[in-house]
Amino acid sequence: KGIWVRRLPEVDDEFAKDVGDYESLEALRQAIKAQLEEEAKRRSDERLRNDAVEQFVQKNPIPLPPSLVEREMASSLANQRQIVKLLGASEKIVDENKENTRKQIEKEVRAAILFLELATRQGISVSEEEIDRALAELAVKQGKPLAKLKAEYSGEKRERFQQKLLYNKLIDFLISQARIVEKRIPEPIT
Repeated sequence: KGIWVRRLPEVDDEFAKDVGDYESLEALRQAIKAQLEEEAKRRSDERLRNDAVEQFVQKNPIPLPPSLVEREMASSLANQRQIVKLLGASEKIVDENKENTRKQIEKEVRAAILFLELATRQGISVSEEEIDRALAELAVKQGKPLAKLKAEYSGEKRERFQQKLLYNKLIDFLISQARIVEKRIPEPIT
């Protein structure tokens, strides 16, 4: 009854105006380039932070309290089982991944203990002003009134937020003390 042909739109200034508030195709290209560069920088920073924690834990082997590891392990496995159940998958996957979960828990517990000691030795803490400043930034980012966000972040949630800020501050300290070697990743061959 008919033949349909898929025609892609011309990539020109009109196309740029259709996909967003861009004056021209060049403006669209610049915006995409900026987004890609920002994402690459974010991934690179995240990799650096993860590597800093990994090196810190490896260079400072400490014995772990078995009861703490077991408690965290039980909590993690319970969470995983709940997620698997919600997804309708077999709980067997949780049991098959148990050894990897244990390794991850041990690393996290070791990092937490080491970070506590590092914070104590270096006198690193998070002040109420720093928490308020971080909440103000978060309010702007989420487009919420600051008073409402402060009400949401009270009690235990505020404590977790403070711990996250301290954790980030400690990672920043580690990175400031580290000798970082940048490696250029070769361009993929197409």
